Amino acid sequence: MGRKYLARKTLHALATLAFVLAFNFFLFRVMPGDPVRLLARGAATHMTPQRIAEIEHEQGLDRPLPQQFVVYAKNTLTGQFGISFVTNESVTSVIGRAIWPTVLLVGSATLISTFFGLWAGIKGAWGRGSLFDTTSLFGSLVLYSAPEGWLGMILLIIFVGTFHWFPAGQMSSNTGQTGIANVLDVLSHLFLPCMTLVLGYIGEYTIIMRSSLLEVMGEDFVMTARAKGVPDRLVRRSHAVPNALPLRSAAPACASCATVTDSWRRWMASTIT
Repeated sequence: MGRKYLARKTLHALATLAFVLAFNFFLFRVMPGDPVRLLARGAATHMTPQRIAEIEHEQGLDRPLPQQFVVYAKNTLTGQFGISFVTNESVTSVIGRAIWPTVLLVGSATLISTFFGLWAGIKGAWGRGSLFDTTSLFGSLVLYSAPEGWLGMILLIIFVGTFHWFPAGQMSSNTGQTGIANVLDVLSHLFLPCMTLVLGYIGEYTIIMRSSLLEVMGEDFVMTARAKGVPDRLVRRSHAVPNALPLRSAAPACASCATVTDSWRRWMASTIT
């Protein structure tokens, strides 16, 4: 049963990846516009037809569509992403240079938002109707409804524009600091982007955890444990919470949030310029 389930999930994941790969390819083929003119921008008006044909040949745009797709899929699966038209270097090196700052930012925000979101959800659900539950639920709904880009701008206005407590961008001050001084410098630059992501998703996880735990609290096994006289804290820790923990990972959602956060773009600026 377990092997069949794992095989089915694996096939579903592969099918999803194949669909996304094909969709991304054909989407930009059916959209209006000439790829060469888009790449050349304003300079395309001064290009001769021969030069346009040369660029199309260099990029493989003169090949039949099925052949283009085969090359596209092969290059994607083998990690050959081509050359960046912005920096004129390999896309792999651009991604490689940015991957660890991304892991640091998104990983930190994921851990913090998951921990405090689950904690607030558990505490609120177990004390349903209490002041903490009402306050945390209201705050979670507000944060969950707030656009992340707007939230990042508010934090910049407060902590950078008003109080001047944190730097506005980049990963570090680039002053040649080492040791603990360098760590503290990176953390000061990390605070605002990380806080934006944390506030953007802590509300969601609080709501999910609270709802899930409230549902589990009404199950027969929880009622039976309480009827047997099991201490309340043991019922919560050993019976209710383990069965109510959401299985969804926060990392993908947090990463998608990071792509629309101005603070994140500022944080990443030093890795791509």
